[in-house]
Amino acid sequence: MAACLALGLAASCTGASAESKVSEAPLPCDAATPIVDNEVIGVATDATIYGLLFPTEPLPVRAGGELKIVWRMTGEGDLTVSYDSPDGRPAMLTFGPEAHAGSSYERPGDEWGTGFKFDEPGCWHIHLERAEGSGDVWIAVADK
Repeated sequence: MAACLALGLAASCTGASAESKVSEAPLPCDAATPIVDNEVIGVATDATIYGLLFPTEPLPVRAGGELKIVWRMTGEGDLTVSYDSPDGRPAMLTFGPEAHAGSSYERPGDEWGTGFKFDEPGCWHIHLERAEGSGDVWIAVADK
């Protein structure tokens, strides 16, 4: 799996079965990270990144909506998260990253919660970084 992530082949390495429910969001960019069963797998260097989505309304993610993502990331050090709009404008998290002590989300690494607000449709870039390890996820955001 780590080799798949390092090569940027996360979509083909998820191991999702044919019965998995894939969101049918219109993809405003070719780089959008697939959402399978409300989960994304980031493209990472020296780490693995998994994100579990908790949307305030049914998928696809829509402009104007809020999205909580619980991240599991391997590596060392505190987590920093930044994200940019489709035109490259930096955005502010609505909360987090907040460290979680325990959870039922069973993926490798330490866990944090974050909150996002997407104010326009398009491809939003999320960057996660620790002292050791970094990676990226791209969220396709549809019109309201």
